[in-house]
Amino acid sequence: MAGTIVSDTIQNGAGANTTTTNVINGCAKAWVNYNSVSQVINASFNVSSVTYHSTGNFTVNFTTAMPNANYCVTTCTVLTGSSGAVLVVDATAAAPTTSAVRMAMGDSAGLKNQTRNYVAIFS
Repeated sequence: MAGTIVSDTIQNGAGANTTTTNVINGCAKAWVNYNSVSQVINASFNVSSVTYHSTGNFTVNFTTAMPNANYCVTTCTVLTGSSGAVLVVDATAAAPTTSAVRMAMGDSAGLKNQTRNYVAIFS
């Protein structure tokens, strides 16, 4: 059965309310667990593909575009054999677009491919 649910608030089992706006805006609009060593997406939501450019440098492409390019990107990587602090940057200075965001990950010694790169997008 298909249908539409219309509500301004959602209530949990303890009777506490929250607005549907908080639920919608507070959820990740896209996320990916990406292995840049083997160039494989381990798991994802709203990510159509990941484009590998070079060592530690890749673009996350969205299945459904973001409403604008002013979204929040949060990311981390698990650096094995790291020689310094984790460094997550956009090495190309490419601005995020509604359809993709470019990432570069490594440490103070330079960009590195890692088996576990995590990216989440909130808008």
